[in-house]
Amino acid sequence: MLKTATQQTLLLILLSLVVNACTLINPRVTKANYDQVQTGMTLSQVQDIVGQPGQLTTEISVPTGGPQAFYHWKNPDGSSMTAIFLNGKLVLKNQINLK
Repeated sequence: MLKTATQQTLLLILLSLVVNACTLINPRVTKANYDQVQTGMTLSQVQDIVGQPGQLTTEISVPTGGPQAFYHWKNPDGSSMTAIFLNGKLVLKNQINLK
């Protein structure tokens, strides 16, 4: 248990730094990012724009089209972006409540 006000203050400062660091490490996907993402881009290009890697949710092999991968970016407030890649190129994107 923390015994002094100084220890409590130091803990609050440390927690604040951790929260701020997590925000920098895990930036939010925004509507502006979403609008920059264009069909034909690679996953790497999309991740560069969004500022973070997406979560691979599904990967399937389409007999006539090659590998298809679904990636998802979700913000703490529930807003999100989904991108579908076919043969490594973006073919479809969708967003829910991005700001």
